[in-house]
Amino acid sequence: AVVAALGAHALESTDLPGLMLEAAADVQRTLGAAYVGVHQYVAERDVFVLFAGLGHDPESGVGTTTPAANSHLGATLTSNSGLIVHDWNAQTDFSDAAFFRSHRLSGGISVPIPGQQAPFGVLTVQGSQPGQFNYEDILFLQAVVNIFAAALDRCESEEKIRHQALHDIVTGLPNRILFEDRLSRALATARRRQRQLAGP
Repeated sequence: AVVAALGAHALESTDLPGLMLEAAADVQRTLGAAYVGVHQYVAERDVFVLFAGLGHDPESGVGTTTPAANSHLGATLTSNSGLIVHDWNAQTDFSDAAFFRSHRLSGGISVPIPGQQAPFGVLTVQGSQPGQFNYEDILFLQAVVNIFAAALDRCESEEKIRHQALHDIVTGLPNRILFEDRLSRALATARRRQRQLAGP
């Protein structure tokens, strides 16, 4: 029911951060999670940036970066189906294990979020009890990230169509439609402020 409702909203929404925050809230309620985060992967810097999250420390809000190297987020990104950590206290393989232990998170699951050309990032869910999550929870999260992937594809396609409508196909330069739009906005602003748009 949660996946169906989220899917219906994704078809209507153009607010990607809002959709992902809503999904994080749904996942948190459904799985009884202490923390849910959507981490976007930035390949140029080899880091994850927190795109949307719930239950995180106020000091580690949206925009916080995590190095991908040796992290469970990085391992999840390259996995086919996802990753379960049953107990962070027994986990020493990942560089971000200490962060989860310091925030009293005991175990978690993470799944990669697909994108058109490359993975978008990782959806991670952390709990306060060891062994809180299982394979069925991974299947639920995979259904959620499939909705993310569809929403990402739609947003990218709409942006591409918008760009093609306002730019020359051959040169990529702004076309007459975009020029007229910007000019009419500038004229309206000048009229409101009772100023000249251009001087002699």
